[in-house]
Amino acid sequence: MLEKYFDDIQETIRLANLRESVSKPVLKDGSKKSPNGIITLGDVMENPEHEKCDHALMEHLNSLDDECIHTMEILMLIGRENRGRKKRSGKTLFSAMQKYVDNKLGFGDKQAEINYISDKNPLGRYLETGIKLVCR
Repeated sequence: MLEKYFDDIQETIRLANLRESVSKPVLKDGSKKSPNGIITLGDVMENPEHEKCDHALMEHLNSLDDECIHTMEILMLIGRENRGRKKRSGKTLFSAMQKYVDNKLGFGDKQAEINYISDKNPLGRYLETGIKLVCR
């Protein structure tokens, strides 16, 4: 199943990592850090580069089919919750997480799954870890 979506997952990782690299807030003076280390909401403005990267990631995710999104959700959860999973085979690990997602989370709605996935940081690292654990 991963082979079928490998290119789409790799593109998601690339876009997520790009978004993560620019996700720090930008201060009104253009810097990313306050000299005294204290930032108030009045000091922060939107980061247009982050918005651009987030939009690209969301467009990409919305272009994928339901099964691909579901597969990425499973990989993301495996990568995020990888404690104690090193002893299980990749196939067993994927099947167990798939059962958990289907029975417990049960979104079943593509947009809800996209929102859930895209809200996670560092999404790229979670997906990379999930792939490594499943493909070993």
